[in-house]
Amino acid sequence: MPYQNTELLSYQNGLIAKVSDQEYEDLLGYPLPDGKWTGELGMNDAICQMYYAKSGLARWIYRILTDKKKKSEEKGKPDLNILFIYNMPFRGIAKMTGGAVSMEMVRGMLMVVNGHFLGGMAKLIAGFLKNKKQNHDYEKLLYGRKGRQ
Repeated sequence: MPYQNTELLSYQNGLIAKVSDQEYEDLLGYPLPDGKWTGELGMNDAICQMYYAKSGLARWIYRILTDKKKKSEEKGKPDLNILFIYNMPFRGIAKMTGGAVSMEMVRGMLMVVNGHFLGGMAKLIAGFLKNKKQNHDYEKLLYGRKGRQ
């Protein structure tokens, strides 16, 4: 048993409903989050949570996605691509674009979503330029100086 010599008695005995906050913190190794939301969306928040965005642009994008989702559902055949995007966390944008969008660009998008338009756009543009160069350098490495054939 990995927790044999610990003070996690409720956990060890399978009394999950009786595990205290202190016992759970001991198990995790750090304090429990306070559960309060800062009002800022992060990398792990879903795109559909732009409902709460500080940016009017992000809330407008949310309304467009929601409208598309509702229309496809009303037809009786939900658009799985829209549902996927709607429920995808922001970090998924970088993971699902085949290198077209970097994590730095997503951080810039999140800044815009959270109401920091100018700083977010600056980060997004800088990330785009850096990502473009990195992709170009990687293609040169893969295909040599001649580029793709």
